[in-house]
Amino acid sequence: MSTPTPTSTAAAIHQDMFDAAMRHDYERLRALMHPDYVFTGSDGVERSADDSVAIAEGYTSAFPDASLEVMHSWTPTPQVSVFELRVRGTHQGEFNGLQPTGRRIEMVFCNVVEVSEGKLYREREYIDVQSLMQQLGAVPEPRSGTET
Repeated sequence: MSTPTPTSTAAAIHQDMFDAAMRHDYERLRALMHPDYVFTGSDGVERSADDSVAIAEGYTSAFPDASLEVMHSWTPTPQVSVFELRVRGTHQGEFNGLQPTGRRIEMVFCNVVEVSEGKLYREREYIDVQSLMQQLGAVPEPRSGTET
């Protein structure tokens, strides 16, 4: 298994990260991470590389047919890459305690990585988990209008 070279761009490493997750190649995903890697999710909690791989495993197990589309990408510096992505998939496995519903989901989310020494060093993800849970029927849809 090859690892990125120090001359790899942040965007290429970022893409490699998502490609590895979509292939369920968690060994490759873990190999892309710097020894001091930190993942911060939408909840603001910092997590380790092993936690991040477990999160990827959880999503790809729950949505094994998931597909990702990079809608927009930015590289504000050679060390930073920002992806706006669309994910689509079918809920076929347990997710956060919710048994498979068979429902299709589609969401947009944002993922930001910083690389150091040719590896993922920092990752931040911004995803609307409530919207996901609404699509799965686990929480009610927001009401429209006002009730009297």
